[in-house]
Amino acid sequence: MSRRIKVEGPCRICGVHGPLTFDHVPPKRCFNNLPGYYEAAADTLYALDQSGQFPDMNTLIDQRKARKRQGGIGFNSLCGSCNNNTGSWYGNDFAAWVHQSMGILLKANGKPTLIYPTFFFPLRVIKQVITMFLSIDDGHLRTDYPGLSEFVLNKEARFLDKSYKVYAYYNFEGSPRYLPRTYMTNGQSSEIMVLSELTYPPFGFILSLKGAKPAKEVIDISHFSRFAYGDWTDFYQRFPVLPTHLPNVPADYRTRTEIEEAIKTGMAIRQKREAG
Repeated sequence: MSRRIKVEGPCRICGVHGPLTFDHVPPKRCFNNLPGYYEAAADTLYALDQSGQFPDMNTLIDQRKARKRQGGIGFNSLCGSCNNNTGSWYGNDFAAWVHQSMGILLKANGKPTLIYPTFFFPLRVIKQVITMFLSIDDGHLRTDYPGLSEFVLNKEARFLDKSYKVYAYYNFEGSPRYLPRTYMTNGQSSEIMVLSELTYPPFGFILSLKGAKPAKEVIDISHFSRFAYGDWTDFYQRFPVLPTHLPNVPADYRTRTEIEEAIKTGMAIRQKREAG
């Protein structure tokens, strides 16, 4: 949504109804200020056709269209007070950690294998992550899980509710993911998982609201909430680098080759079914 359009509604964090300001997600200082950023247009990937099939699965990734983003990605979602407060309380320190982590990825050519030291404010980082998840949601995240907004509104508050988990991974390949609350299963049981996912290089984050760990590769950073607001510490981090080639499919980290093979297999099964 354009930042030039005047939008009114309830703030995604405090709930106060009024003018909504444009919130860059992630913050503008996190490399989210460049025009011409291209995002793979897989919006219709899971749009059903009349036969109940997925037509876009019949096109290879390189053949799908792309669309241009100008001036960074964001949403008219926060009141001026919440936008300013979260930006000053958390945004700057989150950006400092992001820049350190991007440096790690660049020096390692996108394939870090060692444990690298970083220095930052863990509580401020995880509060910014929660802020971003609230911002990309439609508002029901605040009303259905009020503990999240309460955690963000009080900058000194510690200890995220144990029923919530925040996971992280490096991302250096694929498309951004801006997925509000989603319901899914792990493919191995009927257990329902409730999660939201946000990916923009150099990081991807998952907010798990219910259910098991959504993917074995991701790393739990929920313990960041145990630190005090003023705690600046060293953190020796080692995150997996996971691709996100399907922007609308949560917790999917298959490589391009794996996706292409799945597409070809699906096409062969479909052709066989139609022929038989």
